[in-house]
Order: sequence, then structure tokens, then C-alpha cells
Amino acid sequence: MQKLFNLVGTLGFLLSAGTLAGIAVAYSKLPSIIDGYMDGIMDDVSSKVTEQLPLQVDQAMPPMPETTGLPVPVKSPF
Repeated sequence: MQKLFNLVGTLGFLLSAGTLAGIAVAYSKLPSIIDGYMDGIMDDVSSKVTEQLPLQVDQAMPPMPETTGLPVPVKSPF
């Protein structure tokens, strides 16, 4: 009977150690997994937006000025 208890205890320890090791590996790789998903999502969203709204995006952007005016005068505090 003692051998059975020792076997069950050893198996429980191995199961706990394996679970802990799996969690440690997953935790260490989690930032790279999230970055990969975020890059994919951002690429998908930006391509869909530019596909669906090309005219609205072009019309929303004002034209760049060719010349500028004089600088705004600043009153000296002294």
C-alpha cells in the first residue's frame, strides 16, 4: 500500500511540475504572441479601411500649403 501512495505522490508532483513549467514557458512567450497578433490585426484593419474608404480618406486630407504667412508676433513679458 505504501508503494501505491508513493507512486500517486510522485505522479502528482510530476503533474504539478509539468504544469508549472508549461505556465512559465507560456508566460515568457506571451509578449511575442501578442505582438504577432496585434501586427496582423493592424495590417488587416488598415487594409480594410483603405479598401472601403479611399475617396473619403483622400477628401478628408486638406491640401498642403505652398506658402506660409508671417510668424505670429509674441509679446515680450518684460
